[in-house]
Amino acid sequence: MSTSAPSIPALAKIFAEGSTRVPERWGLSGPQQTGLWWRAGLDVVGTPLLLRLGARMSSEGERVGLLLATEERFRDPWTNVTAARLAELGRRGRTADLCRQISELGAVASVLRERVAHAKATPTAHAPLELSLWGAPADQPAAAPGLLRVLGQTAALVEGGQGAEAQALLAVDPRDPENNWVGGRLIQAPGPAGASGPAVLSGAVPACPAPTEMVARMAWVLETPWVTLLAVLAFTAEAWAAERQGGIELELPGRLVEHLARPPRIDVVVTLADGQEVLCGTLGELCLRALDALGMAVVPTIDAAELDRRLGPVVAELLRAGVWRFRADGRTRYEIGEIFGYDCYRGEGHRHIFLGSEALSQTLRGVAVSWAKARVEQAGREVRA
Repeated sequence: MSTSAPSIPALAKIFAEGSTRVPERWGLSGPQQTGLWWRAGLDVVGTPLLLRLGARMSSEGERVGLLLATEERFRDPWTNVTAARLAELGRRGRTADLCRQISELGAVASVLRERVAHAKATPTAHAPLELSLWGAPADQPAAAPGLLRVLGQTAALVEGGQGAEAQALLAVDPRDPENNWVGGRLIQAPGPAGASGPAVLSGAVPACPAPTEMVARMAWVLETPWVTLLAVLAFTAEAWAAERQGGIELELPGRLVEHLARPPRIDVVVTLADGQEVLCGTLGELCLRALDALGMAVVPTIDAAELDRRLGPVVAELLRAGVWRFRADGRTRYEIGEIFGYDCYRGEGHRHIFLGSEALSQTLRGVAVSWAKARVEQAGREVRA
């Protein structure tokens, strides 16, 4: 079957929403073979590995270039052009630049070494596509930095042999945390979200339709991924506190009390088993650490500060539905809502929060303890220094 040029905007969508439609006629099998995406029907679904590599790129074009660089029909001519550039650096005696670029190229450098003597920086057959990726055809100097990054970041997967076909996941189940919160899954950042597809957790956080009705409230918690995560976190905090062996508090800084209904930041304070309290960081950072520990990733890639900002409206909905409540008796903090806490031990709550979210709860707790211990060790090193 003959192939046609892929659509750059369509491929870029995977970095924004987690999935996109990729017709067979585009002939793109490399991303699946190297673990960057997997197929779910007519769609392809990105992997956390793809998001990690994409975060290192400086533009949308470079991110799409990562996908195309796993295909031999693109990689081969791009490698030849890059080999020609390295040869030119050698002829001009620019040893420092040559060494830097070879280091950046990683495992692909061994292939380039074999081609340097005969390679030429001539136009490839993909000039229109390259213009969309880098603003210039691959043989032009303006494309060189982006092309170097794309080849270097995919070298371990292609020439290094580390790429492996990604395991397909089951479709998201609106009521089953055990199915949803697993390694390889992507979750859209909270906020207005595009179509998440059947395999990506949605970032949309609608209002609970019936906050005072147990069944409707629990259905909303289970069907709204970011609400699920923060509800399980509050449930974990309550269960942990009952053990009297440490715990975790979600504290609102005093200067932000007037914003308690939609907090721009929540601090995470972990108490270790020895009673030592540690201010670890923010709720956004805890969520990112937990997702990383699960082998998941947020799409599009955002930092902890941006996630903290986006979690404010989520907390507002949690408070409105009674899943969380705010307490100011001594310490300004958030905890599980009293009635919702009871809900977690009966019916759907018992099945999907108390039992079904055990792995997610253990991950949240383990990440919190490891984070606190790392903070203590870091503080100790700073004192000794």
